[in-house]
Amino acid sequence: MSIDTDIKEFSKREQKINWYVKWRTQYRVVKWCNPHIARETDWKLTQQILQGTKISSRFTNNEDSNDRTFRCKVLNDELPVLRNLHMRKPDLYSSDLYVICSQKKEDTLHPFECKGYDQIIRKKLIQQLAIIGINHGSKKEKSEIVKAFQKESFLKIDIGRQIRGIIESDHFSFVDMLKDLVYKYMGNKIKTIITPDTGKGKEILKQTFNFLKTLMKLKWTERCSLILKWETENKIDTRNLTINEHYETIKETLLAKAESIKNEIIRESYRPLRQNLAITPDCAVAKFQAQLAKLNPAKFLAQFVLRLPSLVKTHAPANLATALTKAKLFEQGKGTSKRHKKIKKYKSSSENSDNESSEDEKLRFKKKEQKKKKPSSDNEMDELTKRFNKLQIN
Repeated sequence: MSIDTDIKEFSKREQKINWYVKWRTQYRVVKWCNPHIARETDWKLTQQILQGTKISSRFTNNEDSNDRTFRCKVLNDELPVLRNLHMRKPDLYSSDLYVICSQKKEDTLHPFECKGYDQIIRKKLIQQLAIIGINHGSKKEKSEIVKAFQKESFLKIDIGRQIRGIIESDHFSFVDMLKDLVYKYMGNKIKTIITPDTGKGKEILKQTFNFLKTLMKLKWTERCSLILKWETENKIDTRNLTINEHYETIKETLLAKAESIKNEIIRESYRPLRQNLAITPDCAVAKFQAQLAKLNPAKFLAQFVLRLPSLVKTHAPANLATALTKAKLFEQGKGTSKRHKKIKKYKSSSENSDNESSEDEKLRFKKKEQKKKKPSSDNEMDELTKRFNKLQIN
């Protein structure tokens, strides 16, 4: 397959898609991002608004960093709300109900929805959108712009989602805008209602979301101050938090169970091998092990070293004929005895120093006679070839 594009751009796009798929398939995202919301969201503009300034920019400040952190935590459900704190530290936070209303669980968006605060945010946001549009050269009046945007479905509050949660049939609404998601056709709505200029429309959109995030941060700081007071009243101190003993006991028991399960698996896997290696005392393997136990390695090596010269002498290199004769004599049990006798004679001759010369002469005479009687190697080779031919004929 050939790809007719720049390799660098292609690899960048592939990496972006991989990261989007990993993020999109998380449970925390799947539970609120159904197919309708995913299709109706402009993910490119959402990414730009979440990041604010470019990450590769050399100029940074605390305000920009804090703003980006807050936006990402709202989107990924990572704010330290009571639901998350109750899950992480149930001993300290015994309940996950919102402290102010004491009616619903405090999830990430509940502080911005409790007691109709989402209606206040929506009203202020539409009015600010109209003001920003007029500042960018819109010829329409503020009331006219406000009336037009109040009818839009993506700016309506879905009360059903707040009560029952999200289902497959739900579409993009104002709840998704609180997570900094940009409606796919919001740019087109700004073009038709406020100004037809595309550049100005993008700038209006960014300023609108910045204003929304400012309202949410103000509400969040108010909520945090109330929670801190509640913690001091209930004597909840997270700074001197000790390790939960109950958690430690559970951890130890789980580790012990895991160790026992591992040992049991190893035992079961090696059981057939142990059954095959179970040997009775009468078995040949047991006898061989007993012999090995009796063997003295030092004694064996000493005997081997002492016999090494004689082994070298008796196994000197020779031609084919002599090798055959040696092999025949060894099979008949004659070769070793004769050589042993010669060695004995040679050793006994060293005892009588007076008869050394006579004995040496006798040995030389015998060797000469053996050489005369010994058939030539050529004749033996001829005999061997004849035998081989006969075998082939048969």
